[in-house]
This record gives sequence, structure tokens and C-alpha cells, in this order.
Amino acid sequence: MNTPQSFVEAWCAHQGAVVEPWAEGVEILQPTELITALGLPEHARYSEQPAPGSVWVGYGSPVLERILQAATREVPWAALVLEPYAAPREAMARKAAERFSLRNAVYTLEEVRVEAAARLVASARYSLLADDRRDGLVEETVSLSQRVSVPGFWEAARASGSLHPAAAPPAGEELAEAVRAALMRGEALARIQARGYLEGFARRQERDLRRVEEYFQGLRAELNKRSLRAKVTPEDRALKAAAIDRERAAKLQELSERGQVRLAVALAAAVWVEAPVAGLALRTRRRKAERTVRLEYDFATQHLLGPACEACGLDAPLPALCDERLHVICARCVPRAEGRWECPAGPH
Repeated sequence: MNTPQSFVEAWCAHQGAVVEPWAEGVEILQPTELITALGLPEHARYSEQPAPGSVWVGYGSPVLERILQAATREVPWAALVLEPYAAPREAMARKAAERFSLRNAVYTLEEVRVEAAARLVASARYSLLADDRRDGLVEETVSLSQRVSVPGFWEAARASGSLHPAAAPPAGEELAEAVRAALMRGEALARIQARGYLEGFARRQERDLRRVEEYFQGLRAELNKRSLRAKVTPEDRALKAAAIDRERAAKLQELSERGQVRLAVALAAAVWVEAPVAGLALRTRRRKAERTVRLEYDFATQHLLGPACEACGLDAPLPALCDERLHVICARCVPRAEGRWECPAGPH
């Protein structure tokens, strides 16, 4: 299991430190570079829990933050070529294309071309910031040309062929767009992975809101009782009621500000892999309009990749086409594709 301590241990060892386990943590003799650059002690014991005589490296500790910043200052890259054990077969792609469906249109398979395409295997780190902090790591693979997910690619690639070093990964806008696509999907994975944390935070917010409302309801009830006993004049009652309303509004505003969960996602590492695929051209028809939609069949996973939604940018495994420009739209953006509907991708 990955823990803050195991991360510190592995990273320091990679930097040349001498690492020895002990009963409550790890003992590390740091090289001169880390002593100077990060201000770490030359020799110390490190522990995930604060303890006398040890350096705390648990979540939120200053030392862990400094090491994380140093470890993530540059994103590590690798560039590989996948050579499959079995030759790619065009028939597999054609069979997969026959099972593809559009919710409100028909298509004809015009072309199948076996070629090489790039995948970006991206590891993304995320931080959820609220009244406390939650950190994690997710992995997402996207097709550089299609900007869609390739589920299970990394495991399938290592099982279906051999990986060899390749030239440096592509640079420029194509790679930047693939990174953005991977991070967008990584954000969705982070929310799924942190669902328990988010649900717990929402429950705490509801509890705090309920307590605030109960407190101010009590103040109003007490003010009403005092007014009925003629201990408060109407003028004083109005002033006190206004003061209660102002204090309540301030508390609710404070609770709302504390109730915002910020999610930050950043690229931690990436592998660019050139792998064999089948590029498919589908001639789609919706009413009287036609358009060519391009898909990819991934030979490593033996999976036909759906197109990307032209409204939200996420994957569209069951797409529909709009009437005007035949935009590819996913089921999240348009749950029902019957009849005419306004295209969320706009007129262009």
C-alpha cells in the first residue's frame, strides 16, 4: 500500500539516501544535495505520526510538502513503441464496427486502415481542499488523435506485445490537447475515487447547517417569549430580530464559503506509446445530411473507441447526431435523441 512514509522512503532512496527501517518509521541518512536544497536533517528518523525524536511526514506535514514539490517539479516522460505478438487483423475492426450504433442515425463503413496511433498513459495527482485535505493518484489513457479514453490499455499493452524505447513524444498543441483530455477524465476519476470523502463532507455541511438553523430558531423563540411577557418593547424586539437575522446571514455565508470543495488535478507522469490500431471512417446519415465520423479500433484492448462528444468533450459510447451540423453528442448532454432538439455544441 502506498503511504506518505513509503513515498518519502522511496524518493529519498532514489536521490541517493541511505534508508533503514525501524520500529515506528524509517531512518534516513540524506545526501548533501537534499540537506541543502530541502533543508532536511543529515540523519533523522521519519514517521507518519508526530512523535518525539522523529520527523513527521504524514499528510499535511511541511516536510512531506517540500519533498512532494521537489518530486513533482518536472513531469517524468517515457516514449515507447508497442510491437504486438500477433499481427493486427483488419477483420476484427470490421466486426467491431458492425456492433457500433448511433442513437438517431445510420452509417456505412467506408474505410478501414491499419496504422500506428499514439496513446498517452497519464498519471494524475489530485488534491481535494475543504476543511481538510485529501490527496490521491489516478491513471487515464487517451488516444492522441481521438481524445477519448482507452480503458485498460496499459495492462493490455504489456500483455499483448513487447514495449521498446521510441523517439521523444510529440510536442506542441497535439500533445497539449491530449494532456488536457487526460486531466479532464482524471478529474472525473478523482471524484469517483473520493466519493466517500465528498459524501462525508456533504453530511457534515448538512449537520452544521441544521445546527445553525436550530440555534437561531431558538433565539427567535426566546425573543418571542420575552415579547409576550412584555419584557421587550416592540421597538427593541424589531432591533433584536434584525440583529438575529444579520448574524444568521453572516453564519450561513461563512458556512457556504467553508462548504466549497476545491479539486486540483495535475499531471504527475506520462508514457507516450505508439501502438497499432485500425482507423475507421463511417459515413453517417441523419435526415438528409451526411458526415464522416472517424473511430479507432485498439488492437491491444480489442476495443472500438467511441467518438468524443462535441459538446462536453467526454467520451460518447452511445452518440447521437444533431440535425444541423451532425455534431456527435453523448447521452449525458442529450439523454433523449428522438425528434428535433437544440444542439448543446452550438451552431458551429
